[in-house]
Amino acid sequence: MNYYYLLVALPSTKDFQEKAFLDIERIQAFILEHLTETDKQAFRYTLYRNDNKNLLSILKKKYNWMENPVISFHTPAAFSYQELESGIEGFFTLPKYMQEFLSYEKEQYKGSETENHLIRLYFQEASELENPFLKSYFEFKRDIKNVLSAINRNIYHLTNSSSFLEGGLVYHLLKNSTGNDLRVLESYDFIEEMQSLIQNKQFIRIEKRVDEILLKFISSYPILEPFSSDAVFARFLQLSIQYRWLKWEENLGLDHLNQSIEWILKSATMPNENSAEIFT
Repeated sequence: MNYYYLLVALPSTKDFQEKAFLDIERIQAFILEHLTETDKQAFRYTLYRNDNKNLLSILKKKYNWMENPVISFHTPAAFSYQELESGIEGFFTLPKYMQEFLSYEKEQYKGSETENHLIRLYFQEASELENPFLKSYFEFKRDIKNVLSAINRNIYHLTNSSSFLEGGLVYHLLKNSTGNDLRVLESYDFIEEMQSLIQNKQFIRIEKRVDEILLKFISSYPILEPFSSDAVFARFLQLSIQYRWLKWEENLGLDHLNQSIEWILKSATMPNENSAEIFT
């Protein structure tokens, strides 16, 4: 499918940097309106990151789990608050990984163990997508998540490997390594930088650095067809990452973001466990 007219109509990343366009939900709706049904299904996986957070927030409130008093409903998202509520009750069809998660975890909360279970199922399903760009993107993101989990284990001398996401070279290197040896990850040039940031609890800088790594991956990915669905997905991911930081900086402020991340870490009993919400 040729999406020339769709891509031409979308704002560029430069437009976003100049704050000319900030309505990411309008952009999301416009993209969904013009994609084929198959591409719509794949595109939604770029949104589920926030749906996962929203689902956990609703469950925390509904079943008296811990509730974040700072973070509101996350966008862009595939589902509304009402749709997620209906999905929890079985009256609305949610993605298979969410259904599987709810069948095991709906009425119990075990801190980061519960959150990691949802994220693990999400990445497992996303890494099986047929779209080559999204498949590669989620596999790369999974590897970054595992690298960060390994650094966290190394700093705090943890032995539990349940925070690792299964699949990929990084997972197998870490699984077969002795103890918390990070030398198996020497091909990643940001290891020392991330060690310092995590050790000093520089949460905002960690988030920004991860997004910089993801943006670099997206911009360097070899998209063979310039007007393909791959190009649409890549553009939206770039815009949504930029939007996230513009939203925090303009509307809520970095102090608000810091409070939010600090709450997530406290709810996950850091440093003994790492919340899945931080690096996804």
